[in-house]
Amino acid sequence: MVVAATRLFSKARQFVRRRFVRDTIIFQLGQFATILGQGVTTILTLRILGPVLVGQYALITAMAAVLGLLDLSASGKVALVEVSKALGAEDRSEVRDALAYFLRINLEINGVLVTGFFLLALPLAQVSYNNTDIGLWARWLVLLELTEIPFGMLRLAYQTQRNTGTLVRIETVRLLTNSIASIGVLLFGWGIPGLVLSQVIVSGCYAVYAIYQYPRLVRADPRFPTWGVLLRRLRSVSIRSRFWFGFRISLDKNLASFLTQLPILMLGSLNPAALGYFSTAVKVATLPQPLISGIARNLDTFLPFRAGRSNAAVREAFIQTTLFTGLVWSVMSIGVAIASPVILLVLAGTNYLPAIPLLFPVMLQSIAVGLDVGVGSAFQALNKSEYGIGLNIFMLAVFVPIGYLLIVHLSGYGAAWFYGARYLVHAILGILVVIWLLRPAKVPNQSPSGL
Repeated sequence: MVVAATRLFSKARQFVRRRFVRDTIIFQLGQFATILGQGVTTILTLRILGPVLVGQYALITAMAAVLGLLDLSASGKVALVEVSKALGAEDRSEVRDALAYFLRINLEINGVLVTGFFLLALPLAQVSYNNTDIGLWARWLVLLELTEIPFGMLRLAYQTQRNTGTLVRIETVRLLTNSIASIGVLLFGWGIPGLVLSQVIVSGCYAVYAIYQYPRLVRADPRFPTWGVLLRRLRSVSIRSRFWFGFRISLDKNLASFLTQLPILMLGSLNPAALGYFSTAVKVATLPQPLISGIARNLDTFLPFRAGRSNAAVREAFIQTTLFTGLVWSVMSIGVAIASPVILLVLAGTNYLPAIPLLFPVMLQSIAVGLDVGVGSAFQALNKSEYGIGLNIFMLAVFVPIGYLLIVHLSGYGAAWFYGARYLVHAILGILVVIWLLRPAKVPNQSPSGL
């Protein structure tokens, strides 16, 4: 028994020491803080604002999120890949160019988008929802597209260094700061304006922190260029090839994000009274999902690494990960489905009783998240993002009419089925496409030599 226990402990220690496993554990520990902070903030938001204002706040965030869909550069993903490759090759000039591209493309694209949104937000909100307040606060919220650039740069540097501990620490502290600020403005009774402005202020403070912290990173790791070097390179850095690389990744991601926001936007137009209950059901049902982000972030680098060996290696890793996360998240979803009605009533109150039937179809999305955690990373590793784009276009063509009819006839309950079923069908089709792309090559039959 002692020998068996010793061997088991030794194998467990070796497993934990693997770089992929260790980094995943660090990411997951950070996600516990994410769940705690978001959970407390969500509970207080639901109780203090009430269903009507919760629905209005959901419209504001959805309208602001649509702006991000117009940025098709995927600058963060492009820089992450290119800086990582450059660091491996000890090519400091390529590190400089990739980071300069990240700054330039974000300033140029987001600067234009934010300016245009500021001009159009009020009339769009008036036409779509007959409420200019939605546009007013949505255009404040889109300022995050600019204030997040320095902090995004710092996170990118830590991630490409594979300095996971520092990365998770600053992300967790940032999240807790944002949660504390949101809770504070709610308790002071500042409502939706306080929630929006607190996010903008926290983002601005962290932008200043990132500008100050980045030179310290450069002094510790001279492979990274200084702010002065980056700003001098800003105008002359090439953008065409990098932009096209990111365009396909971004188009795939943004189509998926638009599909996610679509039930909220459609329900807000067709039946605003039901929007608060639908939004509440989604918030409660998806509380555990940040736990999967650690695996997803690791797969963004692990699957491309396996692709450098062979497609067979990618196939093995993809199938194992999909089976594991699909099983774990299915079991977790069943548990959440059982507990979520009680959680909703205890934490949010009886005012949200109509949201309970919506919880169960939304749970299909939770199962889907566990199944397709590696689909996007696999498409990128195989340089096949166009398949993801085609899949999302197919989902738009098929599910938008279905979703419209569901919402018209079943209101919030129809939106919940639209939301959950679309995710699950998309996940299943994505897995099938990846496995098809990774199918073993057929070896032609050969006659024995000499016959």
